[in-house]
Amino acid sequence: MDVVATRVDPSRLPMWAAGILAFVCGAILAFSGWSEWEWRNNELRNAEVELGNLTRSLTQHVEDTFELADSLIRGVVTALERDDGKPGGIERLQAFLTARKANLGRVRGIFAYDQSGAWLATTEDVNLSNYNNADRDYFARHRISADRSLLIGRPVRSKSGGQWVITLSRRWNHADGRFGGVVAATIDVAYFAQFYRQFDVGHRGTISLMARDGTLLADNSIPNPQELGRPMLETIPYHPLSGVLRFRLADDDLDRIGTYQHAQRYPFLVLATRTQADVLAVWRRDALIRVGVLVCLVALVVAIGAFLVKQLLQRQRLAAALAAKEENFRLLAEGSSDIVTRIELDECIGYVSPSTMRVLGWHPSQLLGKRAISGVNPLDRPQLEEMLDQIKKGIVDEARATYRMRRRDKSEIWVEATIRATRRPDGTLDGFVAVTRDVT
Repeated sequence: MDVVATRVDPSRLPMWAAGILAFVCGAILAFSGWSEWEWRNNELRNAEVELGNLTRSLTQHVEDTFELADSLIRGVVTALERDDGKPGGIERLQAFLTARKANLGRVRGIFAYDQSGAWLATTEDVNLSNYNNADRDYFARHRISADRSLLIGRPVRSKSGGQWVITLSRRWNHADGRFGGVVAATIDVAYFAQFYRQFDVGHRGTISLMARDGTLLADNSIPNPQELGRPMLETIPYHPLSGVLRFRLADDDLDRIGTYQHAQRYPFLVLATRTQADVLAVWRRDALIRVGVLVCLVALVVAIGAFLVKQLLQRQRLAAALAAKEENFRLLAEGSSDIVTRIELDECIGYVSPSTMRVLGWHPSQLLGKRAISGVNPLDRPQLEEMLDQIKKGIVDEARATYRMRRRDKSEIWVEATIRATRRPDGTLDGFVAVTRDVT
């Protein structure tokens, strides 16, 4: 099997270096972009998880609150139906409610109405004859519906206290099954709003308590209570009981992340939202710093790479120029009848022209590596050594001497030699060039 070795054309090295540099920088930027995008998505996923945990906790809190109110309502319904028509029944109920007023906790008040909407008993310190709740939506619904389950109504302004409240109500019946009236409990909207403000969902985030049809019951960020009872979202799926939403509210143009949780025992849900801008604020700030540092590093790599490519190009040009000069030198040396010799700093011959064969009888290959003055007559060597020493010390750059040299056939001839120093680009000495001619 033949193996063919391929060599990279040196003239293409700068192009290859520039291509590799561009590929590496592009790969670094692409990987950084992908990493930042994944980081961004991870921030969004973490926000969804945190909001999901929050809605589950808040849903449990609301269920506990409504269960407390519902248990009080059921107790009053039982008392009304048990004592219906009995002397002193309403008085006993009023005494019971008055005694429980101090222990209502989250519940604002308990109210009992007859079939006409007149107040029978309440935990509020008011004149019962001054109020009638027949105009309330929840009262009308209980009057026309035999359903005796708990009804969560829209927020209304309390007739006794003036504050906005959420109503929970049940129907009670006479012994013969006729509509007897309504028992209601109220919870201040402000209670939920204040409670929800304890949780950090960002500057523009919301925590909302809603009926199952999307009607807003309480919110942490509503400055105007008149907005209560409006539909916040057109639809929220009931199955599954919880989920993630991406949406925009009707009154703003912000992309939001929301998680909802339906209650299992009562017809309400909790929705917590954060704007994507708030969720990604820290990531965006840190990403700008990371990208800025990366761009600076890539710019530094590009600058260094461009400098190296420039150096490669410059070296190639210098090498080409040097090769051309050496070729011209070689042509001149090999075409000259004089002997042209390149002498290294150690005074050994590095190059000698072919004319040495005619003048001295030695083939050039036989002289390479030999001392330049080895063939000089011993009596003439001191002057040559002194000349080389002066050139090495920088006293002179060029010197000329006439001396005797021994040929290969042992005969001697007189020669005249001109010796000149050669220097590197930085000015340091790197050898000598001697041009020798036969002057016998």
